[in-house]
Amino acid sequence: MVIELENLTTVPCDEWRLRFDKKGKLNVHLAFIEHGEAYKWLYAHSSYDLIEWQIQNNCFDWEKYYWYAEKYCPNLIPSNRKKYGTPEPFVSEQVFETTLLGGIQLRRASFKDTSFKGTWANDTLIYGLFGSQTDTPS
Repeated sequence: MVIELENLTTVPCDEWRLRFDKKGKLNVHLAFIEHGEAYKWLYAHSSYDLIEWQIQNNCFDWEKYYWYAEKYCPNLIPSNRKKYGTPEPFVSEQVFETTLLGGIQLRRASFKDTSFKGTWANDTLIYGLFGSQTDTPS
């Protein structure tokens, strides 16, 4: 599927813009295979329906991107199609507690995916180190 730069509502970042040819065209199907998918960006900034095109041309990767089809083209999913894939990465963060451990902030946070309504678990607890040293040694 070929898309045209002039038909996008937003110019992509330089990394993607430089992949368009001199006429401002890009085979987005091949570009996604070679450089990784950007379905969310494409659907937010154009009227191109790459997933529909891939399904019709029998080249949509159901195992990897099923949930994109469920989000953008649910009417195109065959009723006997098995669910695959993982939901979109988390989109919000809620910090429950912050503690100092050896002068480093330790945050216990919950990441919640608010954009996907599927059967996967929505909450994941993650422990991580953030910030810089706040206590100066004497």
